[in-house]
Amino acid sequence: MYRILIAEDNKAISNLIKTHLSFAGYDTSQVYDGEFALEILEAEPFDLLILDLMLPKVSGVDILARVKDCQMPIIVVTALDDLSSKVQCLQVGQTIILQNHLTAWTF
Repeated sequence: MYRILIAEDNKAISNLIKTHLSFAGYDTSQVYDGEFALEILEAEPFDLLILDLMLPKVSGVDILARVKDCQMPIIVVTALDDLSSKVQCLQVGQTIILQNHLTAWTF
């Protein structure tokens, strides 16, 4: 079973991603800040990282720079729509960037 780490500080969006991936049969873990994302990435193997750029403590761009030599694929999901954020991702070798226009409501 593939293991996927979801690093997203918005818990509603993180839970939405987790729900869909779990339904598809993937084993997922969630973290809500960049510092914990780095800790868990060093401690456990993952097959994929889904990464938000605007994480507290350590930004997603800083995480990309620190894990760029690993062989794990990374999908950046961000609400940022500015060119400079995309260029920063490309400069550290990231090529998959998904524009996040998700809105998650809780009732």
